[in-house]
Amino acid sequence: MAALAKRREVRAAREWLECHDDATIALQRQLAVIPAPSGAEERRGAFVAECFAELGLAGVWTDGAGNVLGRLGPADGAGVVIASHLDTVFPAETKLRVRESGARLIAPGIGDNARGLAAMVALASALGKAGVEPTRPITFVATVGEEGAGDLRGVKHLFEDPAFRPDAFIALDGAGINRIVHRAIGSR
Repeated sequence: MAALAKRREVRAAREWLECHDDATIALQRQLAVIPAPSGAEERRGAFVAECFAELGLAGVWTDGAGNVLGRLGPADGAGVVIASHLDTVFPAETKLRVRESGARLIAPGIGDNARGLAAMVALASALGKAGVEPTRPITFVATVGEEGAGDLRGVKHLFEDPAFRPDAFIALDGAGINRIVHRAIGSR
């Protein structure tokens, strides 16, 4: 890991992220006001697909479950998957308005998971801007059906394909930056 952190393009990507945090927060705000209850994530998914396409990710598409995928690097295999879920626990009629209280943003779903989606898009952007050319593909996936009765529908759909065997799977979820969950979490 230390060797990776010393690479010029990795340092450049990190610097890009730090310099563009305001843009990431602005994207988070945009995502938070697009309704995306489990089972109705299409509008938010279309927005993320546009973001992926604007970043120049390859193979941007929406699969049969509604997951939005884009790739950086070689075309073969899933490589490293960076995923974040599109859906929220709030019903479609919930008023989605972002307000501020000091440095705090307050809105339904602003942290879970507008932040995860914004971070994923920012990471894809940073890697591209820094000229990172991965030797294995990095597949970015905005998944559907993570919350509640969604029962990880989008992720399960990915793994139904026998060819989908990523080297690693990283899920970005929520606003916390002080901890990493490195074990599976339960779903029923």
